[in-house]
Amino acid sequence: MASLCRKPKLLSSLQEILNIVNITSHTLRHERNLEKIRALLANPTDRIHYNENIWNLGIIDNVDFKKSTFGYENIFDATRGHSHAILRMLFQFQMPESLNTLELQERAQNQQPLLFGQNSYSEQILNIFNSVFEKLLAFDENTFTYQTNFDGYDIRNQIMIYYKIGCDFPSPNIIILDAGDPPSNDLAVHECLKMYQNEIDSEYINVVADEAIFRRSISYCKKNEKTKMILGQWHTNKDMMSTLITIFSGYEIFNMAGILGVQFLDKLEKCVDFRATSRVLELIWVSVGIAINLYVKRKKETLNNILKENNIIKVWYLYFQWASYWRAHWFGIR
Repeated sequence: MASLCRKPKLLSSLQEILNIVNITSHTLRHERNLEKIRALLANPTDRIHYNENIWNLGIIDNVDFKKSTFGYENIFDATRGHSHAILRMLFQFQMPESLNTLELQERAQNQQPLLFGQNSYSEQILNIFNSVFEKLLAFDENTFTYQTNFDGYDIRNQIMIYYKIGCDFPSPNIIILDAGDPPSNDLAVHECLKMYQNEIDSEYINVVADEAIFRRSISYCKKNEKTKMILGQWHTNKDMMSTLITIFSGYEIFNMAGILGVQFLDKLEKCVDFRATSRVLELIWVSVGIAINLYVKRKKETLNNILKENNIIKVWYLYFQWASYWRAHWFGIR
């Protein structure tokens, strides 16, 4: 009896035993009815916090429900029943100050924020990556020798030293809200976004979604400026890889991928396998970074003046620079 109580999967068996010996009068049907009643009476919006210092982050995604059994207890007679819905969640982060105060402070620090181009953070990331390559190469200007006893994993481990793992703020308040209709059309996604506005008393809300739902919500955000969509980090990273391949497709990047052993270049271009594509671009980034740093050391120049060199050096330095931003985003996810 003690072992049955400790194992959740055997609770149903324990209940049947207690029911047979007339210790309990509740049946499984009664428990299921109580579960349905509790689910209908539950109101997840009661757990939402309303405060000026709270930053609301919504997350919506497609969720599939499948029945645990097949029709007629035979998988060859009928397919398993399933249904789709839009899962809606809300993450509420407690900020040290109100959002309006934080926004004013950010505007004061950045008088003219740039939508595109480099900023102080991207320049800092690029300097860190360059310093890691210089440290591992240990180039000797007198003998023109350098170290070769390192690989991509060593570079990755050295870069991860500069990334702080973990969060400094307390755990957010997480609420699973009522699900929406299947995301088969734009109207269903728009209705889910409207539900957020009705449930949260805030000027605006940020909602994270995958690429499919993100595209369906663009038309809604154009009409409702209070709702701001954010593409998921994994999808953003995948789009960054696809952009790099497209930009440098005319500069022999496919030949370099072929040298690394890639056989299906069309799959690489479409980023079918995320891990494989990421690994290939990482190896190219490492090789280009080593070549660029050795070229600069032998020429006794700096990376700031490398864009004045010939077009070949200029192109692959830009690949190293833009791929560094992609790697920085990848390390931030990890």
